[in-house]
Amino acid sequence: MIRSIGIIFVCWFSTFLTFVAPLYAISDDFTVGVTIGNDSSPPTIPAPVLATPIASTQIDIVWGASVDDQSLSGYRLFRDAVQIATTSLLTYSDTGLTASTTYTYTVEAYDWMMNISTTSAPSATTTLQAPVVATSTPSSSGGTQLEVRLTGLEINPARTSAEISWSTNINAKYALRWGKVTAYDLGFVKNETFKRTHNTLITDLEPGTKYVYELIAYSPQDREYVLSQGDFVTVSAPDNEVPANVSNLQAVADGNSVRLSWTNPTDEDFTKVRIVRNYNFYPGDTSAGFIVYEGSGESVYDTQALRLYNDQYYTIFSYDEHGNISSGAVIRVQKVRPQNGVEDIATIDYHASQTVSTSTQKGSLISIGYLDVDILQDNILLAPVKNVVHVNDHSPVVFQIPYEVLPEHLKTIIMTVDDDVSYMLRINTSKSVYQAVLPRFVALGSHTLSFKIYDYQTQLLTTFEGELYVNRVAITEQITQKQLQRDFQFYAIRVGSFFLFLIMLLMIYFAFIRRRSE
Repeated sequence: MIRSIGIIFVCWFSTFLTFVAPLYAISDDFTVGVTIGNDSSPPTIPAPVLATPIASTQIDIVWGASVDDQSLSGYRLFRDAVQIATTSLLTYSDTGLTASTTYTYTVEAYDWMMNISTTSAPSATTTLQAPVVATSTPSSSGGTQLEVRLTGLEINPARTSAEISWSTNINAKYALRWGKVTAYDLGFVKNETFKRTHNTLITDLEPGTKYVYELIAYSPQDREYVLSQGDFVTVSAPDNEVPANVSNLQAVADGNSVRLSWTNPTDEDFTKVRIVRNYNFYPGDTSAGFIVYEGSGESVYDTQALRLYNDQYYTIFSYDEHGNISSGAVIRVQKVRPQNGVEDIATIDYHASQTVSTSTQKGSLISIGYLDVDILQDNILLAPVKNVVHVNDHSPVVFQIPYEVLPEHLKTIIMTVDDDVSYMLRINTSKSVYQAVLPRFVALGSHTLSFKIYDYQTQLLTTFEGELYVNRVAITEQITQKQLQRDFQFYAIRVGSFFLFLIMLLMIYFAFIRRRSE
């Protein structure tokens, strides 16, 4: 009997090694946690600092990197003891200066807790003399001036944009013109920084379209040179879906400065965000204000943003690799709240719930409600159930208002989720809908949606609300081969253990019967 039980145990243990042990071997899920305590140590001093005159109006400054015991955030640059820039780079081009003038530069480093290093040793230099106005016939006795020549040119077209990079033999500034014909009537950009390498992005182009361009350079002596004339064709890509907006957008006033943080969308083709601010109202376009930041980070410190204005309106646009731009996540930061309680449409707070109108205003509120908003997920139009729209927590949600529902004139549409994060609904390229793509909802349950439509012609604010309910839905398509293997092994262990247990009971029973018969 003991021998039989031993055989059964060996069989059961072999089954355990076959099915259970691989479960632990194939698991590759893990969590890494990082804890950062209080930080009171400032970074090291940036050194050395070198200022070099490039032109009569420009000085380039470079400095050595600082080191911090936890997390270095960036540098503050001062000209003649006045701060002129905050950057995470180790170089800066100071432009718009006066010819034949001496300037002194210092640099400070700061970390994530705003601990500031000791100021660097000063570096002083003098801008070049102002260029002499060229005569119709240059004098041969005036010395030799280097011509600006193109040493490299690369054009990378995308669906609605084109990135142009080039280099020159000497420092130069540039002007770039482009269009569909040689009149170059569609766009013009001019850069006043003297550099040898340049890069610019042309946006708002049409896919699959030929464009012509002209690139002009200006030497430090202000002589003009045509570097290149040519053409390029934008990419005809099927992807015309706008990326999801950022989530968890927060803004905190820190004196006259503003600290912004957000979470980038998880779109596979996401490339960067652009933050634009305006003291009048939320920027409705990527160029409708001061560009605070452009990159793939998830936080920025906007220095002295509230120094001149008590209110600043921010919009964060996300970009994908095909040049598509999101509708924009918006937030307002106030240094001082209005005391008289009166606000006009130019500075209205989107958290206000009342409808704005006065006896001198003409027109009427826009006739629109929550049922006029189309809500889609996974390209499926969702129908409301008792005025509540149900979505899942696995994919982005698209909100659309048909173009014909709203008046033709200028307007701004803001949607706020749970009085927390707000998004702008922008008109799409085909002028068929006002649209916003929100990242997937993580928090399950009910969410309140508040819509505000600012009508600039009638000076009226139309508001309405709705409810969105987020459910957890299993996505079978996301099951991986390893998950299937784990499931198979789990059920195999249960079935195998059950049959082994039955065999063991039967063997014990027959051994007991045999012993009694003996």
